Amino acid sequence: MTATILQSELSSLIQDSKKKSPDVRNAAEKSLADLKTISITSEAQLADDLLGRPHFVDPFILACQSRNAKLASSAVVCLQRLAASRALPRERLQDVVDAFQEVTSNGLDVQLKILQTLPSLLQIYARDVEG
Repeated sequence: MTATILQSELSSLIQDSKKKSPDVRNAAEKSLADLKTISITSEAQLADDLLGRPHFVDPFILACQSRNAKLASSAVVCLQRLAASRALPRERLQDVVDAFQEVTSNGLDVQLKILQTLPSLLQIYARDVEG
């Protein structure tokens, strides 16, 4: 995961949610602004900085809750990258799992992306994921 990829994904969420999901757009704009304020020296440092910003994952969670397949698909990929990079704040893990549950009805491609995310999520955050 790099800041460039996250910036690109957040920009896409902003564009895709302009008219249909203003709450996703607003959250994505805030997260993008936060990302631009981080002085990035390495992926590990980026992950550490993102851990201190639990609201950073809001646009991805809201995109899953929107039930819009395009937004949800993009959000699940971003959450997958954040999980693999150990950049998901532990206090938001339940929100991420709940978002995955909500979006499973959006089609097979989203379900596949969730299934691809679960191994790293459960491996890295095994002690923090319950239920």
